[in-house]
Amino acid sequence: MRRQREAAMDAAEADVLKAIIDALTKWLERVAEKVLAAFRRFGSPPDPSGVWATSNSWEHEVDQLIHGPLNDAAERGWELASDRSFVTSNSFVQAQLAVTRNLLVRIPDDTYNLIFAEISDGMNKGEDNRQIAARVDKLLSMTRSERWKNRAITIARTETMRAYNAGAYGSGLQAEQIEGVPMTKEWLATEDARTRPTHREADGQEQPLSQPFIVGGFPLQFPGDPMAPPEEVINCRCNMLMKERGDGR
Repeated sequence: MRRQREAAMDAAEADVLKAIIDALTKWLERVAEKVLAAFRRFGSPPDPSGVWATSNSWEHEVDQLIHGPLNDAAERGWELASDRSFVTSNSFVQAQLAVTRNLLVRIPDDTYNLIFAEISDGMNKGEDNRQIAARVDKLLSMTRSERWKNRAITIARTETMRAYNAGAYGSGLQAEQIEGVPMTKEWLATEDARTRPTHREADGQEQPLSQPFIVGGFPLQFPGDPMAPPEEVINCRCNMLMKERGDGR
């Protein structure tokens, strides 16, 4: 069963990664069009504020991601954790997906700062508008800058894991709070050399549903808990199992 869960999370991550890369590719093209519009037409300096004209389109891309592959990841985590049917309206799952949305919609802010930094660096080095525009154009290219591919991989791994485990935890809440079935949860670390030591040590740790796991000295209600320190969450690949108390699965 452990391997089945890991395979399900890997498949979900692949779906999310494809969706993120597609979304970023389309959006970055829009950003470049707005930021470089004055340069392409008049030879004027790139305008980083053009990012804000694309904010609504980025929010649309994020919503497609949340309601599509990330919701699907939560559903996979839910059903594999407890063999129960997914409840789309579960408030806990929806709250965790909202956390992810709030993180992703900030990407235009980060992008503005990156563009501004490139323009400032170019100006400080005495570059002309053509050279500065080339810097910005490269920055906003999905294929010519490793930044966006690496960002997409980190987002896919971290947010898929969060959604998957939010689904698992939500299934436990459904059983305990709605069905009246007492539940426990078990931390399952991925068994390979990339697993961080604190998560390897947590493997097999079991807690009552309402009590946090203790991982690296920090309390986590589930792998990917947004209240945990980033070093215990980013790029995590752990998952968990829900158990009815007394169930030896």
